[in-house]
Amino acid sequence: MPLYNWPSKIPACWFFAYDSAPQNWSMFKEKWPENRPAYQKNGTTSISFTQDRLSDAILRFISTAHLPFRVIEHPQFHRMLEVAQQSSTKLTIPSARTIRRHLDITVQNNQKGILQRLPEGCRLSIALDCWTSPFQQAFMAITGYFIDHNWDYCEVLLGFEPLHSSHTGENLSKTVTQILTEHSISDRILSVTTDNATNNNTLMQSIQENLQSQHSSDISIFRVPCIAHVIQLSLNELLGKPKAVPSNKEIELEWSDEKTHSFQNKRNISGGIQITDTLKKIRGLAVFINASPQRREAFMALQPEPALIPIQDVRTRWNSIFLMLNRAKKLQPFYDQYCTDHQYLYFKLDQEEWRQVEYLLLLTKPFFDFTMMLSKTKDITAHNIYSIYNKLFSYLDAAEAKLKNKGVIWKKRMLRALQTAKKKLSKYYTATEYEPYGDIYALATIFSPSKKVRYFSSTDWQGDIDYVNRYQEVLNREFDRYRKMLTYDANDLAALETSGVAIDENDDCDLDAACASQNQPLEELAKPDDNEIARYLARGTERQKPRLFWKEHEQSFPTLARMARDILSIPASGAGVERLFNCARDICHYRRGQLKPSTIRGLMLHQFATNFDLRYEELGIIKEYLSQGEAALLDQTRRSLPQLEVLEPISDNEEEDQETGLEATQHTESGGNDSDDDSAERRRRAKGKQPQKRPYDAVEEDDELPEIPVDRSMPGRSGRIRKQPRLPDGFQLV
Repeated sequence: MPLYNWPSKIPACWFFAYDSAPQNWSMFKEKWPENRPAYQKNGTTSISFTQDRLSDAILRFISTAHLPFRVIEHPQFHRMLEVAQQSSTKLTIPSARTIRRHLDITVQNNQKGILQRLPEGCRLSIALDCWTSPFQQAFMAITGYFIDHNWDYCEVLLGFEPLHSSHTGENLSKTVTQILTEHSISDRILSVTTDNATNNNTLMQSIQENLQSQHSSDISIFRVPCIAHVIQLSLNELLGKPKAVPSNKEIELEWSDEKTHSFQNKRNISGGIQITDTLKKIRGLAVFINASPQRREAFMALQPEPALIPIQDVRTRWNSIFLMLNRAKKLQPFYDQYCTDHQYLYFKLDQEEWRQVEYLLLLTKPFFDFTMMLSKTKDITAHNIYSIYNKLFSYLDAAEAKLKNKGVIWKKRMLRALQTAKKKLSKYYTATEYEPYGDIYALATIFSPSKKVRYFSSTDWQGDIDYVNRYQEVLNREFDRYRKMLTYDANDLAALETSGVAIDENDDCDLDAACASQNQPLEELAKPDDNEIARYLARGTERQKPRLFWKEHEQSFPTLARMARDILSIPASGAGVERLFNCARDICHYRRGQLKPSTIRGLMLHQFATNFDLRYEELGIIKEYLSQGEAALLDQTRRSLPQLEVLEPISDNEEEDQETGLEATQHTESGGNDSDDDSAERRRRAKGKQPQKRPYDAVEEDDELPEIPVDRSMPGRSGRIRKQPRLPDGFQLV
């Protein structure tokens, strides 16, 4: 057969249409013109570009890889195409294994680059926590925090390590020690911020022993409890008393007929309205609507654009109860209309039940506000710890005073729940008297130019102990130690003047503004002898960000600035670690169940170093992998909430026989753990004696719960009674 100049690529089906005869080849060439743009005769393929060809390739990639269409709007997808267009030669696509190796190299370089910004001789603090993926893979996240030469607050993900053994403190300490050693920072750790799990005490002791044996020195580090976790523990006590905490760990996606029959056959045999039943209705309606596209569309059709859907709370997400109730309150008229129009009356809430929702929102909003501010801020937080405690106590005290005037049974249950929450908060606040981190909080407060030592002369700090003198002594002691070890480097001081501090003055999540003190000192403090401390305190308080102040005055107060750099960098919460876990959930979605733990580790380290926060345009891509309810909860968590409307007060003029009829319910729900006063009141009522009433003129006209934390001080608060300090003498930071 004669040889012919065949095109380099011919559709396979064409071979069946032509044999080897020359006349057929001539006919074939007529149908395959010489100027066809897709192919050449020299044996090489040269496909000309057209916009349709690109669209076809993208569509084929999206459909075969099962990706959402919005992936083409991702900024990094555009960036990848821009890089490809810069190539002057044919692209060589790397293999998956090559990219995996490149991932490890990139992560190491990024981590090294960030840690090189740690000033010589300065300390860094770490925060850590453990997390279990949806595929039951355990990880430990370790983040480091420090303030660099330019007074920028730096956060670095040191490790996202798979865990294979039991989560004892000793086993976890080996992972932490290994990570610190790999980064050559094991001798520069100042503190470790963790939650309040019991194994963290053993963890800290083991880390201390490992580092001391490794460096043959008396290295001392201390644990800082996560303030956001403390707030959540107090909130759980508040919600646990009326049994308001959800039992489900994940969003429920299905609704069964058995659940419908359960709601239809529900009878309130006690005759009273219970908070538990109110929350079950709201949760049930959220699952019921989201489980069916038809029901969801019918509910959304009742609303103007943009329409919202109900949110369901989950036990594993902070503030999810508040988010659920806030959404329900916002959609109250549509809830009522939907239940009435479709005859779902077993889900409908009456007026009294909506009042319960309002009260729960008012009581839990301060916890939500501070948790969200701590979670979103990327700035220093240690100087605001005492202010957060005092703000919460002020609110709880004011709410308790209001609830004590109430006579309705469910309000009295809320009062007991509020007192339980206050007791839990007091437990951790009191610990600042004898734990090392108590003095650290005080020093961080002093290093805030808007507070200084004068903060401890306000009415919130009056009592048997002179806290002004106590914390000034702590400041003097640590100042002397830093001054002895500090060596000044002229080159470092010159480098400080190269650039400004990166502080966002328009931050919509300003924790400093929320914690601004409204209390004035009782009297002006005496000016001590003329030295660095004296000059700093003599300036008075100044409304300025701490990092910006110390950037501008580092050369005037070199020793204090070095102390401030170490102490202010201590994270007051593990919010950064929690943000990591939210990001890890996006990586470990159901279509990536075969990811190896080492790959998840590499992806997390890379994502943190390159673009840790999900940009707003990326949320749409992530939400395409989520259910409607999960996407709604994600939106509500990441967006700021509008102010709640002013809530109407609830009258306390219920009939006495109605209250007496609910006493059995009150005793059953409280589980017999009521206070002695409540028990005595029940005994009096059982004997037929009428309870004492307040005089009419003693009732405040605006007898309603406060909507925001109050600023006024209330001396002698039981929640803030401090124990005699038991801090060991000679406490040292190192």
